[in-house]
Amino acid sequence: MRNKDFGEAVRLLTSSWNRISVGTIRNCFAHSGFCEALDEKLQIIIELPEGIQKEEYEEWMSIDEDIPVAATLTDLEIYQAVCQQDQTIKVDDSDGDECVEENPPTNAEMRQSFNILKLGVQHLSTNFKKQYEYEQYINELLRNNCRQVTITDFFVIFEINYR
Repeated sequence: MRNKDFGEAVRLLTSSWNRISVGTIRNCFAHSGFCEALDEKLQIIIELPEGIQKEEYEEWMSIDEDIPVAATLTDLEIYQAVCQQDQTIKVDDSDGDECVEENPPTNAEMRQSFNILKLGVQHLSTNFKKQYEYEQYINELLRNNCRQVTITDFFVIFEINYR
């Protein structure tokens, strides 16, 4: 484990605290016995609107529970996305000028570069609010740019034909 200075410890603590949801804290208190589970109280407090049956109300309240919140990719789509990402530099000589298209950096490369910049800014600046805001922006950007890998990303696939 590498040594951290006090400023880095405070930033890590702040970042960790910001990632904890209200639901997590509520569940911790309910699980430890400090308070009753909130769901039990909500069932008592919520009253049915007039002229509606309980079953109909529950159906309307749970109508969007099974709606997918993220796209589901097939193995083929994941494979194609990985293959496109793994392509090396392309050169287009159609107009005579050499046009080089570079692949974007990976999340790990971006995080490593950001950590280097962060160390430099810590030594040269005292405006930690801007640094903290930018760090939050980068972390959100990297979280939104994550992609799920499949087991086949780690292995070479061989096709065996039995005759």
